[in-house]
Amino acid sequence: MEFRKYKNGQSYFKIVGTEEMEELKMMGRYFKLYNIKATILPERVFIADLLEQYQEFAETITAEEYEQQLNWCHENLEELE
Repeated sequence: MEFRKYKNGQSYFKIVGTEEMEELKMMGRYFKLYNIKATILPERVFIADLLEQYQEFAETITAEEYEQQLNWCHENLEELE
């Protein structure tokens, strides 16, 4: 499992494998957790980019940083359904 976040801090990613990931997206006072199973090529390419070609738009984080951000969102933001 690998973890990334956009350099602007608006999305955090938990990459489970080459065809599955979780995205924690923050929008103002809201957040949404997306579970993505790549079924089409653009989704697989996006996951591959997060794993290999991410340096320009994202950075590596730890599992703890991801969990801390997820907990912070649950405590401080409203979840979109």
